[in-house]
Amino acid sequence: MDPMNFIVAKNIRRLREERRLSIEELARLSGVSKSMLALIEKGDGNPTLGILWKIANGLGVPFDELTRRPDPMNHVVKISEIEPIPIADGAARNYSVFSDDKN
Repeated sequence: MDPMNFIVAKNIRRLREERRLSIEELARLSGVSKSMLALIEKGDGNPTLGILWKIANGLGVPFDELTRRPDPMNHVVKISEIEPIPIADGAARNYSVFSDDKN
């Protein structure tokens, strides 16, 4: 599991790039210096909550978007959410537990 500073770093970079913002543009929008943003994006910075709040506002996202961990590769699916696959004359049912969708 990644330490929180790397999770924050990846999220800020991803959000900034999704919005096609340079570090300079995000610095202007957030009021956080370019050097501080660069350190944070490398995972080297230790930003205060106030700085993260400014960055979230500059990006136009809720604060928790910066600290959200990525979705795990595996996830739990309830059996009630899976469509059964009838076998033979319907006397048995098969449940596909592993998706064949690589995405």
